Amino acid sequence: MKLPNGYGSVYKLSGKRRNPWAVCVTIGYDRETRNQQRKIIGYYPNRLDALNALSDYNKNPYDIK
Repeated sequence: MKLPNGYGSVYKLSGKRRNPWAVCVTIGYDRETRNQQRKIIGYYPNRLDALNALSDYNKNPYDIK
């Protein structure tokens, strides 16, 4: 499932983990290296929980710095 631009991302981490799904959002860009500055919102046991967390974050963004 493709998410909208600027929404954030959900991806699966490698290895055997208790919570293998990571949710992250872009908070800005580094002008010198032209790389994204990303922050992890959280880690979740399945993709559905991770997508719900990303949806909740986009409804009411909170400070994650």
